[in-house]
Amino acid sequence: METNQTLWTKTDLIFLLVCSVYIYTHLFVFPAIPVFYEEDHLYFITDAWRMYRGERLYADFFEYTFPGTQVLYLTLFYIFGTKFWLINAVIFIQGLSQTLICLAISKRVMGGNGWYAYLPASIFMFFGFRWFGIDGSHRMLSPIFIWLAILILLNNRTYKRIFLAGLLCALSSYFTQQRGMLALGGFGLFLIFEAIKNKSGWKKLLIDEAVLSGAFVLTLFLLILPFIISAGPSTFFDYTVFYIKYYVKEPTANYFAVPLVFGKVLNQGAMMSLVMTFYYVLIPLIYIVVFIYLWRKKFQTEILLITTVGFCLASGTFAPTPGRVFQICIPGLVVLAWLIFQIKKTDLFVKIAVGSLVLFGCVLALRVQTNWTKFYLDTPTGKIAFLSPETIERYKWLSENAKAGEDVFEVYQTAVNFPLQHPNPTQITFLLDNGYTPEWQVRKAIENLEQKKPRLIIWDGKWNKEASERAKDDPLAPLYDYLRQHYDLSKSFTPYGYREMQVWERKR
Repeated sequence: METNQTLWTKTDLIFLLVCSVYIYTHLFVFPAIPVFYEEDHLYFITDAWRMYRGERLYADFFEYTFPGTQVLYLTLFYIFGTKFWLINAVIFIQGLSQTLICLAISKRVMGGNGWYAYLPASIFMFFGFRWFGIDGSHRMLSPIFIWLAILILLNNRTYKRIFLAGLLCALSSYFTQQRGMLALGGFGLFLIFEAIKNKSGWKKLLIDEAVLSGAFVLTLFLLILPFIISAGPSTFFDYTVFYIKYYVKEPTANYFAVPLVFGKVLNQGAMMSLVMTFYYVLIPLIYIVVFIYLWRKKFQTEILLITTVGFCLASGTFAPTPGRVFQICIPGLVVLAWLIFQIKKTDLFVKIAVGSLVLFGCVLALRVQTNWTKFYLDTPTGKIAFLSPETIERYKWLSENAKAGEDVFEVYQTAVNFPLQHPNPTQITFLLDNGYTPEWQVRKAIENLEQKKPRLIIWDGKWNKEASERAKDDPLAPLYDYLRQHYDLSKSFTPYGYREMQVWERKR
């Protein structure tokens, strides 16, 4: 079922309005106090804050992703100032954008069958976003450009549209380098399939592929060129490309994360386990089912486009946790709805499913605003609402005990720095007790600490081990020795998130 344009209705607008309210209620306590989520976006907004204060990304401090997310937040700082609510505003925009584009793609491939078109967006928003989508980092931002590229190429693949698809893949890579490249491979593979089907000849195929890849390479090169010049090619590519050899040594950052994930699924509540299992099982399998169906039953060009791109994204996710699978789930949800559409007499089932998901979302939104206990903290970046007493504990302690603007090194993550406006005194974003952290980063952190001598360091108590007790790839022994030599344990916080947070204060 194909149509060359997407016709929007009042029902679509009402659906998007409901989604907007749902997202907003998870991000802001009415009317406009931002809710705190201790997610990866804190790393990137802290990087942007360092840039805002005059430091150079890659040249003055370490980062392994391409700079799209930092540039986005830096731009927002210049417009609005260093406000915490910017994180939640970015999350709101990315969530609504993904829902809108998902609905647009679904309407294209499902034609006028509205309930089937609502199904993918409903699953994404009301049975996934709350658990995995509240993230203002590159992982949730980069897919938006890929979904736009899919939408542009549906039903019409002129040179102009292919060029725009390549440009959008480059924008995706500007945020998450491998995502745009995987999508580019998916689009390139689809063009081969289509050329074979249409018998259009090698000349047209080669021109199409050249336009696609040329737009990608040119756009991405122009975007990253200022950072290559600033940091130098060696440093830039060592950090953003060759660092992968360390990145994959983290237990959840490679394909061996699968058994760890299944272990965690069993320890979650019933709803969380259900959501995790749904995405973890659906995304790897749905593309295989659709490829078989298209081959045996009905070759459908537009579905093949969506399936090929989605399959490349899924197969290239070498850290396949449920959250990262969710981040690239929209093609899988669209083809799932399309498969259901092929089954006769499923209209009532789909209507009930969409209605139930929307109702479930309304209940969740009401519960967040009325039932959850909030804990408020006034910070230099504005008033923030925390959803648990454990999370707010060290932020409140620092607000009461740290001097305004003084350096604080949170070793295992850089969460407290931006909200409380305490600069990180090191060139390293965070350190871990495994092969993810190379020894040179530990040495650099110690060197920086010795130079700046910050009064406070936030440390994970699980790392209080002698060198002989550490795993073979644990590089933190020198830092622990330095900590004991120059600092005393000042405060231990309530453990959460598999961490035992402690504040160590420099000896007088």
